[in-house]
Amino acid sequence: MKICIAQTKSLKGEVNKNIENHLRIIQRAINSNADLVIFPELSVTSYEPDLAKKLATTVDNIMFNPFQELSDKHTITIGIGMPTNGIDGINISLLIFQPNKKRLVYSKQMLHADELPYFVCGNNQVFLNIKQKKIAIGICYETLQAEHFLNAKKNGAEIYIASVAKPQGGIEKAFSHFPKIAQEFNTPILMANSVGYCDNFLSVGQSAIWTKKGELVAQLDQENQGMLIYDTELDVVETSQLKIEKGQLSELNELFQIYRNSKIKLEQNGIFQWTDNYPSNSIVENDLKYYQLKSGRLQIRTISPLTILKKYYSSYHFA
Repeated sequence: MKICIAQTKSLKGEVNKNIENHLRIIQRAINSNADLVIFPELSVTSYEPDLAKKLATTVDNIMFNPFQELSDKHTITIGIGMPTNGIDGINISLLIFQPNKKRLVYSKQMLHADELPYFVCGNNQVFLNIKQKKIAIGICYETLQAEHFLNAKKNGAEIYIASVAKPQGGIEKAFSHFPKIAQEFNTPILMANSVGYCDNFLSVGQSAIWTKKGELVAQLDQENQGMLIYDTELDVVETSQLKIEKGQLSELNELFQIYRNSKIKLEQNGIFQWTDNYPSNSIVENDLKYYQLKSGRLQIRTISPLTILKKYYSSYHFA
């Protein structure tokens, strides 16, 4: 089984734009043959308690239909973060879309004190059964509480996934707590964190995977979107991350070709943004000289905990 951990940057309250971003990432997970993809806490709205009441909805809302369609078509289970309307108030939830099955909702059972003015606790744990593996999911604060993990193990969980939105202090706690728990209970732990500002803090990514021996085998950076794909059978991790870097003069021809391809694609869609003379090779060259041009790179590598020093790396420009 392949489990994809998505590290995303969500726009405050911009549900439609965030859904579009989710769908793009899910497609990349599908291309990597993932069986399950999990996003960070409240990923569809960003972690914004003040907006939760206004934006809360139910899992049956038609705006979530594209997720169910992708799940059905590509046999992939998808978990996205969203505030939901519960019987007693607003829940912090993970909406789960399974292939040709009824949609599920897992709501955070243990809330931080700061969340109590906005949310109420969920009541039931949800387990996923995919390719003979039982998977438990926790949301942020509760994942650092021993009671939540122990209950998951008591009910037979073989893999534990944390969907979080954490600042640096929370990440430091996670990097201290998770490897010890993974090793003690012989259970792989995967963590999906967001990047960027949300509520009153900066979420710092560093999404990670620990093996059942407590070994950290893969970790993303603090500021860029990306994915970790864990193969539970081969015990290897594929890492892919979009990084924005300053373009180099040595990349002039390649970058200019990206502009040309973009211009052609725009015109095919009826968008005539650039003239025949713009952008020119000389304009791109000038932007590179004065550090005004940045390029996006998708970095992909595969890491095996059995051969941790052997890292395979390749880099591709987005066109």
